[in-house]
Amino acid sequence: MEGISSITARMAGIQSHLDALSVGGAGRASTATTPPASDAAFAGALAQQLGAQQLGTSPDVASLAAALGGTAGPATGGLATALAGAPATTPAEPAFTTTTTSLSSDGLTQLLAALPGARPAAPPAASPSAAPVTAVEAASAPKAPPSVVGKLDAKGVPLDLKAYGNGKVPEDQLVEIGRAGSGERLWGPAAAAFDEMAAAARADGVSFRINDSYRSYEDQVSMAERKGLRSQGGLAAAPGTSSHGWGMAVDLGLDGRAQSWMRENAGAHGFAETVSGEPWHWGFRPKSA
Repeated sequence: MEGISSITARMAGIQSHLDALSVGGAGRASTATTPPASDAAFAGALAQQLGAQQLGTSPDVASLAAALGGTAGPATGGLATALAGAPATTPAEPAFTTTTTSLSSDGLTQLLAALPGARPAAPPAASPSAAPVTAVEAASAPKAPPSVVGKLDAKGVPLDLKAYGNGKVPEDQLVEIGRAGSGERLWGPAAAAFDEMAAAARADGVSFRINDSYRSYEDQVSMAERKGLRSQGGLAAAPGTSSHGWGMAVDLGLDGRAQSWMRENAGAHGFAETVSGEPWHWGFRPKSA
């Protein structure tokens, strides 16, 4: 069986013959009056390089195509498509035609693959730079530096959430509290302190319900519309100013015993009644932060 290196050498010879037959250059339209290379000459040039003895004394296109691996097409149409990657000219078309007799890189690849003993080429390696960017990477907000995580500014705003804005903190920057799947979330340190407080309450036989925790800006707007602004005698903080918007407060459902327990023990866990007239509202005010 002929080796790949020998086949490759003969491919160079094929290219030389095809270049000699070329009219107008590979891939360019030609308006020259000289007729394009004939099908027979095209087939003959290939047959001469590939070994006409394998095709018989009269190497026509059909036998050449069969030797190359069954190239489809009754004339050079299928052969030209396989070798050059371009459609063959149709006789019925006007004189302005495109004649391509120079093998493209794809054509050479297909020709080598069709010859006996050829091995399929390995697929090109994927470029590391072409790796897709995930939706999470594209949408991620800037991460806070480690030096500010878990700390508050002078106004009690978490430094690691401050860049997002009140009521606009991404869900993945908050931590779920209460039972799994509750959907209630707080700033990380507040969430840890709340769960510890709830566990201590249960140990004392006290339970309470979480009615609200982190609140988005849109939810705060809705609440202000329904309950009125506190500055105007209502119950809602102005949108963008609520401690709920930083994940720093919870509204709890408390009976008399639970209310008493909270007033006696919540401070040890960093929670306090921070809004006058709202015994259900408990804000996180850690001394260490």
